[in-house]
Amino acid sequence: MILDSIGNLNAVYDKLSRFLASSKASIRIEAVTQENPESYAEFLPYLELIKSQGKVSVQFGEGKGILISGSSENLTTYIEAFKFGENEDGNHHHPEFSLINKNNFYMGNLWPFIEADNDYVTEHDFAN
Repeated sequence: MILDSIGNLNAVYDKLSRFLASSKASIRIEAVTQENPESYAEFLPYLELIKSQGKVSVQFGEGKGILISGSSENLTTYIEAFKFGENEDGNHHHPEFSLINKNNFYMGNLWPFIEADNDYVTEHDFAN
C-alpha cells in the first residue's frame, strides 16, 4: 500500500507527470521512514519509476522500495491512481485495473493500491 494525504499524493502525481513528459529515464521519490509505522509493519522507503518498453511491471527494488517500469504511455495510465479529488479522503485507487483489461500489466508482479488518509498523516505528524 502507498499511503499519504490527498495533498501529498496529488503532489506525487504532479511530479510523476512532469517526469513522464521529460526526457529523463527514471525518477525516485524517497518516503518518510523515520516515524513509527504502526499500525503497519514497516514503511516503503521509496517509489521509483523507470521508462522502458511495454507492459507495466511493479516489483520490489533494492531495499524493499517499489520499482515501477513500463512504456511512458502505460506509466501515464498507471500514475492516474495517484490523483485524488478533494472528497476522496479515506478512499483508495488500484492503478493496475485500467491496464489489466488492455493486457498492459504483468500479472505476476506486485499490486500495491494507493490510499489517501489525511487523518493518518496528520495523526502521525509526517513531514511533507
